[in-house]
This record gives sequence, structure tokens and C-alpha cells, in this order.
Amino acid sequence: TSFLLSKQITEPLVQMASALKIINIDTQNLHLPTPEIKDEIYLLSERFNELLNSLHSSYNFQKNAIHHISHELKTPIAVLVSNLEMVELEKDPEKIKTELQAIKADSKKLGDMINILLDIAKVESQTHLNFSNLRLDELVFESIENSKKIEPAFILHFEIDENFENEEDISIVGNQRLMGMAIQNLVNNCLAYSNKKEAKIKLKKQLG
Repeated sequence: TSFLLSKQITEPLVQMASALKIINIDTQNLHLPTPEIKDEIYLLSERFNELLNSLHSSYNFQKNAIHHISHELKTPIAVLVSNLEMVELEKDPEKIKTELQAIKADSKKLGDMINILLDIAKVESQTHLNFSNLRLDELVFESIENSKKIEPAFILHFEIDENFENEEDISIVGNQRLMGMAIQNLVNNCLAYSNKKEAKIKLKKQLG
């Protein structure tokens, strides 16, 4: 009887120890085995598996964050490089001053983009975000201006549907940074995938 009792106690611990030897950050589908009897060892393995799931979630978020950073910073960095190239070619002191002011403004936008990435992190962690009334047309105009600095030869036409009757119709409630980033990505896709050096953006009101 004592042998069976000892085996009943030690066998789950041996299984857990064996599983721990092969579990790491990349083995996301592996967990500690849970014994059939809901005793202290069962509770220990359940708690460990919960912590393991949390660790895997954090690890996946970090990988996604790296992807977001590399993708979303392309536009503001490209704008800065474009403005710096213009300064290098310019001889007029007044125009150089104007271009430097543009670089300063774009540097601030780059800082805003970093804040956007922090806001994305808040979304992932379900932290509170700031929401406000936003004008869609203003967000689109800003994205078009950014795109002109990257592809000056690309023509972007912007139209607003006549069914918009007042300012409220063209306004939404949202997070300014995240909405601006989403619209900028759509405009960037126009530049990247259009067969012509021309595209049209139209805001339409869905009726009904």
C-alpha cells in the first residue's frame, strides 16, 4: 500500500519534470500534464500552465510589435529622408530655412508615430485609450500631404460625397493616432499597388 501511495505521489512529479525539460518559449502547444486527481499537484500544474500561456501571449505580442515598428515607421522616415535630400540640393538660404522647418515638423510626426505604437500596445493590453471627435477629411488631407513628400509625381484626387450635409456627417469618434495611421496605410497602398501614378480617394456616406 505504501509503495502504491508513493508511486501515486511521485509519478505526476516525474511527468512534470520531464515536460519541463522540453518546454520553452517556442513550444507554445506544450503544457505540463495535469493529474486526474485534483490535488495540490493538480493545482500546481494548472497554475503553471496559466503562467505559461501568459508568457506565450507576451512573447507573441513582442514579435508583433517588432513587425508594427518596422512597417509603420517607413513612411515618416522616408519623408524625413526626402526633405533632407532637398536641403542638400538647395542653395537659397530662405528655402533651406523653410525645408528645415519642414524637417522639424516631420520629426515631431515621427515622435507621434512612436506614440502610436505605444497606443497599439495599449490596445493589445486592453488599456484605456483617449477618444475624441475627428474629421475624416482632415485625416485624409494630412495623409495625402505626407504621401506627396514621398512620391511627388503621384497624383491623389480627393472627393467628398455630396450626401454629406454637415460637419457631423464627416466626423467620427476615435483615437486620432490610430485612425491617422490606418488612413495613412490605405494611402500608402495606393502608392505601392496602383498601376498608374494616379489614384482617387472618395469619402462616401452610406445611406440606410
